[in-house]
Amino acid sequence: MDDVQDKTNQPSASQEGASVEDPYLARFHESRARGLRWAAILQFRPDLADKCDWAKFDGTAWFFLLDRQPGFADRCDWSKLEGGDWAFLLEKHPEFADKCDWSKLEGGDWEQLIPRHPEFADRCDWAKLDGGAWARLLLSRPEFADKCDWSKLGRDDWLLLLSGRDRYFSDDDDDCDGMFAKRPGRPEFADRCDWSKFGSNDWFHILANYPEFADRCDWDAMDDAFWVRLLRDRPEFADRCDPKKLDLTALVLIVLNRPELSEWLQVAEIDWSRLDLAMLQPEAHLSSQEEVLLWSVFGDGFGGAFGYLTQFVEQFPQYAEKCDWKKLADRG
Repeated sequence: MDDVQDKTNQPSASQEGASVEDPYLARFHESRARGLRWAAILQFRPDLADKCDWAKFDGTAWFFLLDRQPGFADRCDWSKLEGGDWAFLLEKHPEFADKCDWSKLEGGDWEQLIPRHPEFADRCDWAKLDGGAWARLLLSRPEFADKCDWSKLGRDDWLLLLSGRDRYFSDDDDDCDGMFAKRPGRPEFADRCDWSKFGSNDWFHILANYPEFADRCDWDAMDDAFWVRLLRDRPEFADRCDPKKLDLTALVLIVLNRPELSEWLQVAEIDWSRLDLAMLQPEAHLSSQEEVLLWSVFGDGFGGAFGYLTQFVEQFPQYAEKCDWKKLADRG
């Protein structure tokens, strides 16, 4: 401890003349302060160590303190640190590895520690990693694939591993950062994947990022929402789509996004009598899937359903006669 105190060049609060109104101790009374509060104090005032009741420290408090003040390691009760505490501490201070009870680390702890310190991999109980932990670990450390129990990976895990995208975040979330940011996928593991696990939304993310997997997709099983989103980003797959199978809402959205596919309006078997109803009254006349398509792609920024119809007619005036303008005027 002498070396820690010497670095501060500040007198100890126990020394003669120390003020009983020390601002740090005034905020956290000694009899009520918990370990984490003391850890916060000692991070910046190590000279107050002799005032601390070290018995109040749990594992998290020790990690919090040692992260900034490793000089207090000689006071640490290492048995209080749990797996998560060890993972965080060893990330920045691998020099404490000889103090670690490795059996306390769970799969998520290993997933966090190994990418930064692969030298600890020989200590890992690989059986503790679940599918999600394996997917996240292999994204950054594919060299440990030979340790993986591939049967543990479910649909969401495979989507994350192959595309680098979490299925709970939309394709419009590219600006997110931190742990939810889009990462490069690992398509080299594709041969180990059970592709039947994936639905239309999953296939959109996969093909948007890795179109080379197109031959593995069951195109006939894809829904309208899939085609609207995929052809917006990957028009080269238009030859895989049968426009006759598309609903009116999906078809018009595709054509608005990709005017070069306007010939589909002539090929498809469209019930044009639904045009004004579908555009103007989505809450009453659209299926839930159609309504999601309508509002997610255009939304209020386009004036809602009215803007949707207006944009279509402006872009393709030859179809204006298909609209029941009387109903449009009545609604206005």
